[in-house]
Amino acid sequence: MIVFLHTRTRGLFDWANEIRDFARIPVVGEYLALDVSSPWYQVQLVVHTSFECDCDAEVYAVEVDHNEVKRQALRD
Repeated sequence: MIVFLHTRTRGLFDWANEIRDFARIPVVGEYLALDVSSPWYQVQLVVHTSFECDCDAEVYAVEVDHNEVKRQALRD
């Protein structure tokens, strides 16, 4: 799936925009990383483009602290 991905740092509006190829369209609440050394991002908004355009969806995601995400996920 071709996705127009918009990512930013939490608290800033430093949007980075790029076209990415995903196996499926990410969903709100999911986490993603753009490569092995990139920050993690949490998907905040997905806009499905069911009209003629170059992308299947637009995805907006905000950087998160991956250590905090793992800590919360593994907490008992």
